[in-house]
Amino acid sequence: MSTLNDTFQKPNLKTSPVYDKISFIGTGKMAEALISPLISTQLQPPHTISIHDVSPSTMDRMSTKYGVQQHDTVEDCVESS
Repeated sequence: MSTLNDTFQKPNLKTSPVYDKISFIGTGKMAEALISPLISTQLQPPHTISIHDVSPSTMDRMSTKYGVQQHDTVEDCVESS
């Protein structure tokens, strides 16, 4: 039987990311709640995550904090995924 500690251990490193690429339109609390664990558990490399937000400062913060790729338009963000 697994324990609570077993449940929250980092998963085994995978040889490939969960998704080829993934994009987030809007980088608010929900996007950050999804992006943070994808990166911290090494399920998704930061360079495969694209973001777009109407606020350049929010995109800058997310890009600096997580290393994700930011895009100036929704179209560019979607095309990158």
